[in-house]
Order: sequence, then C-alpha cells, then structure tokens
Amino acid sequence: MTKKQLAARQLLARLGRSKFETAAEAKAIVKTENKKLKYHQLNLVKLIKVKSKKSNKYVYQIEATLLENSAIIATEKKRAGRFILATNILEAQELSEDEILRAYRQQQAAERGFAFLKDPLFFADAIYLKTSERIETMAMLMGLCLLVYKIGRSTIALKVI
Repeated sequence: MTKKQLAARQLLARLGRSKFETAAEAKAIVKTENKKLKYHQLNLVKLIKVKSKKSNKYVYQIEATLLENSAIIATEKKRAGRFILATNILEAQELSEDEILRAYRQQQAAERGFAFLKDPLFFADAIYLKTSERIETMAMLMGLCLLVYKIGRSTIALKVI
C-alpha cells in the first residue's frame, strides 16, 4: 500500500503540472486516473484557468487532493491477517519490529534454497553412498550447489531492479 500511495502522490504531482485544453478533458483525465487507483482517490478540488505562455490561449490545470479509500484498505488489512513473530531478543533497542520482519523474510530465502536441494529434479535421493567420507563430500557439493544457486538468484534480482 505504501508503494501505491507513493505512485498516487507522483500521479497527483504530475497532473498538477499538466495543462489541458478544456475543463471537460481535465475532468475526464481525473476520472480515468481514479479508475486505475486501488487504495486512493483523487478528489478534484477545482480547475484553474490560466493563460498559456506559449500560445496565449487559456488552459486548465487540476488542483486536487489525494484521499485514502478506507473501505478497501480495511478489507485488504483483514485479508492480510495477522501473524506473530517471536524472538529471544528482549530489548526493543536491539531489534525493531521491522528488523524482525526483515530477518524472517530473509530466512524464507534460505528455506527456498533447501527446498531446491530436496527437489526430485536434483536427484539427491537417487544416490547411494557407502562411506562417511563420500557422504561428507556429497553434503559439501550440495552446499556448493546451493551457494551457486543463491548467487544466481541474487544476480537475477539485481538485474530486475
């Protein structure tokens, strides 16, 4: 919702700078953009009639405010639900709620990596090892594969950003 709010504010700023030929065109743009917004609505305060410097014609500018759509936000919060994250670090100064959540989400990345190792396509269960040295070697190779997999995933994520 924070990303959507930021995008809505940027839209509001962009519309405030835009100039429209007619008042009907400006109202239509606000109506069209309102349909695209999910959590917010543009409240058209007024249209300002200004003289264009380029063409000496009168053009219209939008003056609007951004309102939260509280019904949809409440519905989304209910659907998201609540969950409990527990830690054994008791001092709030050491670890904030956001840091706990961030650490929890990073843990999921490691769990996805182990799920990769357990994947039937990895064929780890089809290998029979007799000696403990071979088991250790296999564990080392699987850890190395997980490392390469993780590096590959982070490289792809960096390219996407």
